[in-house]
Amino acid sequence: MTPTHPITERGLIVQTTLETGSRETNLMIGDNVTNDFLDNLGAEQYRKMHQPKEIKITPETYEEMNKEFEEENLAFRIKVPTQKEIDKWRKTQ
Repeated sequence: MTPTHPITERGLIVQTTLETGSRETNLMIGDNVTNDFLDNLGAEQYRKMHQPKEIKITPETYEEMNKEFEEENLAFRIKVPTQKEIDKWRKTQ
């Protein structure tokens, strides 16, 4: 198998020649940088996906729901709580 570009092939250690003519292994090209980038990207996406979604519930939320029930000719309504009652309920959840 012919190696591809050092940044795209995982596990490839790139040999660089210094101006003095000696050879050293440059571990920051290819595997480490790419893996760190992908690990950080994956971790950030995981955090975004698994954060609890904060939904603001207000008395207006219940009023809007009741309007939708009326528009759909449903035979029930929800009692509209105060913000204090909503906050107390959310703390118990």
